[in-house]
Amino acid sequence: HEFDYKKVNEIIYQENGVTIRTIPAIHTGDGPVSFILEYAGLKVIFGGDTSPNKWFIDHANDADVVIHEAFNPPEIFATLGNQPAQLDWRACCEFHTSWQAFCKIMSTIKPLHAIAYHALLYHGTEQYNLYYDTIRETYDGPLSIGSDLMVWNITKDQITERMAVVTRNAWAVPGTAEQPPPQPGV
Repeated sequence: HEFDYKKVNEIIYQENGVTIRTIPAIHTGDGPVSFILEYAGLKVIFGGDTSPNKWFIDHANDADVVIHEAFNPPEIFATLGNQPAQLDWRACCEFHTSWQAFCKIMSTIKPLHAIAYHALLYHGTEQYNLYYDTIRETYDGPLSIGSDLMVWNITKDQITERMAVVTRNAWAVPGTAEQPPPQPGV
């Protein structure tokens, strides 16, 4: 359903003990939001694509898990994206959140667990280590560097990080609807 993206801490879903709120995010135009999920006494916040902003700081202070982008610095983005320097800076530090800004946000709100994501880590271990080490220069709290298929089991007692176990070559399964017969000529 539609909701007003400009409203702060707006409840957009509340059912079966789950409450989802939104706060404005700042990206490239109107409409981005960050989501706050509350369930069973736990609070998880997903920043989405956003620059650092006051709403996030104000509403993430008591979060158990915070998932927030920590985008590549301009010089790495320039190498990966082969873009002009002005666009590299804007992509890193105006449309997204830099590694350093991520650290400042996490050090301010002190979540039980921080998850950094949205870095383009295409050059393997060396780039990953730079990313991790740069964050660790300023932020020393519990941290995950998010990647595809990563899962967090969140309870009141602990937050456990693991990788999902998936079947890579699964065949399709029959659906619930009966398919129409082929149409000759189509």
